[in-house]
Amino acid sequence: MTFQLSGQRSYPPDPTGLLRGKGPAVPQQVRDSEPVPVATPSSVILQPTTLCNLDCRHCYLLHRKENQSMSPAVARAVAESVRSWSQGRPVDIVWHGGEPLATGRERLGVLFDQFAGLDVVHSVQTNAVLIDDAWSAWLAERGVRVGVTVDGAEQDNAARVDRGGRPAFPRIERGIRRLVADGHDVSMIAVVSDPTPERARWLYESVAELGARWLGVNIEEREGVNERRIAHEFGQVRAFWSALIEPWSSDSRVELRDLERVLSYVGGVLDGCATDGPPGIDPLPTVAWNGAVTLISPELAALSVRRVRMRQRVGA
Repeated sequence: MTFQLSGQRSYPPDPTGLLRGKGPAVPQQVRDSEPVPVATPSSVILQPTTLCNLDCRHCYLLHRKENQSMSPAVARAVAESVRSWSQGRPVDIVWHGGEPLATGRERLGVLFDQFAGLDVVHSVQTNAVLIDDAWSAWLAERGVRVGVTVDGAEQDNAARVDRGGRPAFPRIERGIRRLVADGHDVSMIAVVSDPTPERARWLYESVAELGARWLGVNIEEREGVNERRIAHEFGQVRAFWSALIEPWSSDSRVELRDLERVLSYVGGVLDGCATDGPPGIDPLPTVAWNGAVTLISPELAALSVRRVRMRQRVGA
């Protein structure tokens, strides 16, 4: 199936019928535009709460100081869509935020339970500040994959502060080391504001030292409520990626998300598996706490979007 997407507006579909044509009506000018091939989602990002226990300076989320929580009914509606996506392969259910652990184990467990019986893999993307023995054990018991958002070594995390302006890195590091000591395969996502070759080299070394098995890099951009003026020259960014690949090519202690994606596509071309037409885009649906859906970029969930009409009425 294909979505008719417009560069001017987005039309978030019903999460209970995301790929079944049950979204809202699309205007004629959008229907007449070129169709964008869309693949069946391999993952869905959910926001169990808007609340975050940190106040990072490069954060794009508007309501991170408010505790707006997802209801079981919203999670159940998402699960109904996931049911058809997971035929023949598992679907990744990524609990994002806010800070997903701020939801609490009991309430987060109830949301997880709405996906019972489906072929899914749960993961959380956390700042690790709340990680303790109890959280580590709970995540292990439920088989939850853990991703931590951290920007490298302590000096690289100056933007990660709590609401009192105090550095968060010592608490983040403590949580990461607890997870690694307990046998969790920890992945990390780093926001990089200064993409230089030097930054790339010590980023790789620092996340390797922390025990990461996998690293994703997001070059900081102006998005959501993050209005910091950021501009990087193409040559500078290219040099950053080249320098990041150097240590990976020699020891491969940490897998690189962005490199894996490029190599996967190149491998498909070389093996003759790539299609002649444009590849289907994974729509990467993100479902906010209240059921609102955005596609492609989770950061758009930080913006004001109209609430999505669901097949069944749900409470927020």
